[in-house]
Amino acid sequence: MAAIRRAGKARGRSAQAGVTKGDMKISVIIPVYKAERFVEEATRSALAQPETGEVILVEDGSPDNALAVCGELAKTDERIRLLQHPDGRNHGAAASRNLGIQSARHPLVAFLDADDVYVPGCFDAVVNTLATQPDIDGVYGTVALFANDEEARDRHSKSSWPSTLGMRRHVAPEELLDVLTAGGAGSFCTDGIVVRRTLFGKSGLFDTRFSISQDTHLWIRMAAVGRLAPIPRGQMMARARIHADNRVTGRDGAFRLAGSRLVWAALLRWCNTHNTSYSSRRSLARRYVSATQGLVSHKGIFPATFLSVTSCLFLLTHASRPWKVEGFSTLAFNASGVGLLWTRTRAWLSARGAT
Repeated sequence: MAAIRRAGKARGRSAQAGVTKGDMKISVIIPVYKAERFVEEATRSALAQPETGEVILVEDGSPDNALAVCGELAKTDERIRLLQHPDGRNHGAAASRNLGIQSARHPLVAFLDADDVYVPGCFDAVVNTLATQPDIDGVYGTVALFANDEEARDRHSKSSWPSTLGMRRHVAPEELLDVLTAGGAGSFCTDGIVVRRTLFGKSGLFDTRFSISQDTHLWIRMAAVGRLAPIPRGQMMARARIHADNRVTGRDGAFRLAGSRLVWAALLRWCNTHNTSYSSRRSLARRYVSATQGLVSHKGIFPATFLSVTSCLFLLTHASRPWKVEGFSTLAFNASGVGLLWTRTRAWLSARGAT
């Protein structure tokens, strides 16, 4: 099997300030976990792009045969590098991407999930934009979803997931922070972004504390400290596969709400310390309230009351004029216990009347 590099043994070359178009090679980072069926197709799709300088496979302690598959792939092309965490155990996608970033050798960095694929020519507009606009730190595009089988197709049809992931309109780099924090205008995903490696020095890496939405957390930080631009609308970068083992699409609503609530809280703290716009912080507070209210509906009355109380205290501490945030008054009413008791009593009486 090809030699596996451990974390910390090699670092990428220092970023070069002035890079010509011909030198703008991309390090594609692919975290690999339970992906023995798909990782070869993902890797080949990355290698097929002329701009790809290397593909970094980060094997994340997968219980299947993924490590052996990655080892065989690494023998076939010198551009493929195989890494593992120092202890060889599972650390999650965020930690695996961070290991790839720290080991990257090229000035541009892209991410691809091991079960997804790039489309031909996906980096053409990316490199053109970054070569001609040195003030742009990263470029994002659209990703299409596709079902791996009939079961996945049926699950997707019953879900709220769209057929494509991307921004619904053109957003200027200076407007992106406010648009992303406000929500409602779409979002780009991990498969659909390429950034200059130097940007991580300002934004930081993926935050490994979160089980979901680590990418959203990073994109918002990047939009606050850098300039991210879209490629022309209609140009697709990748295709994301839906299947039974998807980490997010296979999880229930309460799990997603709890994870999102933690992310909005962390971003509100971060934005407070980085002097971002009032509108962005106001939007983050609103989304924190919305996630909390959704989570409250999944809990019994006493845990729900406690959650409402602690959330109100958090907002009073970290949000400017939280009483003006949409939904705060309802959350405060719930925190008193009276609001929840009244709401659930009405729902119970209504259900009894319907029967």
